[in-house]
Amino acid sequence: MQRKFKRKRTNINQFRYKKGVTPYNKGKIFQKVENKQYVRIDSSAHNTNEQLNTLINQQDVHGNSIDVPYQLLREKPNSDLVHNVMETECERPNMDNYKLFHAKKVEDLFDYASKEHFKLKCDGKLLFDENREKQWGVVWQEGMYCNKCNYKSKMFKLYEEVESQELKKGRKAAKPNVGLILGLMTTSIAYRPICDIFASMNISPPDLTSMNHLANKISDKIVQLNTDDMSKIRKKIRLKKEAIGEKDPSCIRAEGDGRFNNRFGDTPFQPASQAVYTMLENETASKKVIAISTVNKLCKRGQIARLKDKNAVCPNHPGKCTATLPEDGIIGNEERLAADCASQVNEDRLSIRYFTADGDSKSFNGIQRTQKGTVEYLRDTRHMANSLKRAIVNKPFSANLFSNCSRSQQQAFKRRFASDVRARCVSELNSALKHHNGNIHKVKLAMPNVCEAIILCYKGYCGDSCQKYSFTCKGLTNDRWLRNYMPRNCVIRMNAKDESLLVECLHIFLSPQAVQKMRFLTNTQATEAFNRRLNRVNPKDVTLSRNYLGRVHTAALMKNHGFSGSTVLRCKKLGATLSAGSRVIKYLGMRQKKDSYDKARQISQKFKKRRSELKFRKYRLHENKNFSAHYSKDLADKNETDHNYAKNN
Repeated sequence: MQRKFKRKRTNINQFRYKKGVTPYNKGKIFQKVENKQYVRIDSSAHNTNEQLNTLINQQDVHGNSIDVPYQLLREKPNSDLVHNVMETECERPNMDNYKLFHAKKVEDLFDYASKEHFKLKCDGKLLFDENREKQWGVVWQEGMYCNKCNYKSKMFKLYEEVESQELKKGRKAAKPNVGLILGLMTTSIAYRPICDIFASMNISPPDLTSMNHLANKISDKIVQLNTDDMSKIRKKIRLKKEAIGEKDPSCIRAEGDGRFNNRFGDTPFQPASQAVYTMLENETASKKVIAISTVNKLCKRGQIARLKDKNAVCPNHPGKCTATLPEDGIIGNEERLAADCASQVNEDRLSIRYFTADGDSKSFNGIQRTQKGTVEYLRDTRHMANSLKRAIVNKPFSANLFSNCSRSQQQAFKRRFASDVRARCVSELNSALKHHNGNIHKVKLAMPNVCEAIILCYKGYCGDSCQKYSFTCKGLTNDRWLRNYMPRNCVIRMNAKDESLLVECLHIFLSPQAVQKMRFLTNTQATEAFNRRLNRVNPKDVTLSRNYLGRVHTAALMKNHGFSGSTVLRCKKLGATLSAGSRVIKYLGMRQKKDSYDKARQISQKFKKRRSELKFRKYRLHENKNFSAHYSKDLADKNETDHNYAKNN
């Protein structure tokens, strides 16, 4: 007791007046206000703290003081909207909302209670016993009582429990609770927002702590499930290659790319808190995920530990640490992440022979270091085409390259010209490979003549050269390259220097060296699409440090098996099996058919043609508008230079 009082006195001494401090009112004379009237504002007079402070300070809209004969007081506490409905005269308010029950379990409860109550020959009404009910996540344990006699039934669990050994620690989990966590892992929302949704539906929200504990268990099981599933996929690829009689069934083609939750760079603050590197196979049309490597710097327990002990370092501090990399670690090292993915591939007797990636990382070095044989680095066709476009935009072409073009429109016309040349080169390469049945030697021999035909075609001499050398433009009136990206009535006037610059740009995509590196027409678009899928389960503005891995591997299961298949697989793994033949299974079947239909429709020629027509229509609309700068630097603040607005070209 004496020690406690001593500690309290020490805390008081920290905030008491020190010797030598002059009071703020020493020597000041205050005039006494006679007949001062105090008025308390009604809560309906203001809604925000900003309005409240303005009224209390007694200032007008211009910030000038107002001399009023009364003093305004703040409103009474606890007069908000929630407090007004906190009390009710209803005897059973909890019976006026909605609950989640299992249909058969409710039937069993009513059957048991009605038979037991019938023996007492009482005409009372059986009601749910609000005083004995227990909530377990989103489900309930209920009993019944009679409003006349003293009858009370035994308690019934109106839900099914998980019998799987995957979640054997602690109290048995309810199937709806497990299903709720599995469903949330396929969305961008966390656990507090789902409680808010439940409250809006007049449903009692589950306890956040119990949901987090259950989600932690489920997340670890999902990681193990997807790891085993990716291993099965890799084994199936090898068995399929052995079945068709390949000489070396262990060699595969793959692609990979990384995804970071935020930007990283030279900054003393937290750079790129989480990262995922994904590797997909290029052996099948589905391009399934075969390896995942993740890095995480977030650890809430580590942050708390550092407040008490400055020497606590992640990931080596006591207790559960969710971080896998120190705070000062380089999270943008894709070479290390790619090497980890390649090591996973090697575990199932597979080796990467061809690897496709973009050119802005060292991931290929990590792949090469972990493979026994030689790995060939293939170029992404989409990134190579974009490099061609950027080169054309940055080249110093002559000022009179385009006719009917003002000086302010030169850059816009150049960008559209670059887009059109890019589309032409991609079409030429695809058509050439198709024409020569993939014979890369013949394609490389034809590309110099193709480049010459492209230049003559844009100069207006589309005829014999296109008919003889081009694989896309036939040089005919009804069969020629339409230049849909270019404005109407725009004539391209190239001099010798412009032709030389354009040839340099064309060689970026159509040179023999570039064609050799793009001979399989592989790209990382499937990986980019998976990265967008990650934005659904793990958005960049929501940091889930503990369940981060579970959501990433959930996205991989959805990519490999679809939403419906992955849902059945995950529920079965965790013992929360779905009812066969129910409306739930019928919905998943309908969802699977709809997803397959949408996927087939989006890769059809009709859909691609329609999408191109809509894109070119927007270009035509853009020609008729004179867009001026509405959002750029120095529009309002002429002398300010510290803004980081993007330039409007």
